[in-house]
Amino acid sequence: MLRDFQTALGRLVRAPAWGDKPLERIADLDLSETERAMIAAALLKPSVAFLVKAQRSWARFKSGEAAALTLSILDAARREALVEDWIELGGGTDFLIISEANAFLDYIAERLPNPSHELSICRMEQAVHLANGGARSYAPLAVDTALAAPQLIKHTEATLVDFYADPNVLFDCIHGQKPLPPVEAYTASWLIAPGIPGLYQLASAEQVRAMHQLVQATTPQALLQLVSRQTFDELCSVGAIALGPVHTFFPDRVQV
Repeated sequence: MLRDFQTALGRLVRAPAWGDKPLERIADLDLSETERAMIAAALLKPSVAFLVKAQRSWARFKSGEAAALTLSILDAARREALVEDWIELGGGTDFLIISEANAFLDYIAERLPNPSHELSICRMEQAVHLANGGARSYAPLAVDTALAAPQLIKHTEATLVDFYADPNVLFDCIHGQKPLPPVEAYTASWLIAPGIPGLYQLASAEQVRAMHQLVQATTPQALLQLVSRQTFDELCSVGAIALGPVHTFFPDRVQV
C-alpha cells in the first residue's frame, strides 16, 4: 500500500540510527517484497544517509528552539535524552512552531518532578507560546456580552502558572546561571494571556479564584459571587474569559 510505503520511508528517515537490521523498524507495515527491496537499496545510498542526518539535525534544532528556556535549566544529559527521545517518537517535524512547542513541552512536563521549578518554567514557556500565538488575532470579550452569556469558560489561550519560589528570584538565578532556589510552598501565580502587555502579570487572589472556577463552564452570576466586577472586567479585557461551552485544551491552573 502506498500509505505504508510512505510510512516506512518516514520512519527510517526519522530513525536515530539504522543499526544492523533497519528493516525491522518497518516489519509491521503492509509492504510487498518489491517495496522492501527498494527501501533496502535506498538505505545504501549516500544521499539517503545525508537526508537522514539533515532531517535529524533540523528536528533537533526545532525542538531545542521550541523549549529553549526549559531545556536550558536541565543538566546536559537529561536535556539530550529528552530531545533524542522526542525525535525518536517523530517530534521536531511539525511545521507549526506553536503546536510543536506545546506537544514537546507537554512531553517534557510529564517527565519532571511535581512540584519543581523546572516544571513551573516548562508550563510557563508552554503558556507563553500559546498566548503569543493568540495575540496575533486577539480581540477582548466585551463585558456586556460576557454578562449576558449563559455560560463562560477559561479561554484556551490563557493559563495560570504556579511558582514555588519568588519568580523574580527564580529568574535571576536562571539568567545568572546560578543554582535554582529551594522548592518552597506555593508562592505566587502568573496569569498568562494574549491581551496582557508582555503576555504575563502577577495574578491576584481573585484572578486565581476566577481562573480556577472557569476550568469548567460557569455562569457570570456564579463567577461574580467569587470575584469583584473589576476583576471580571479585567479578565474579559485580557482574553482570559471565553463564551462557553468551548473545548479547553489547557487547564485553568497548571498545578506544578
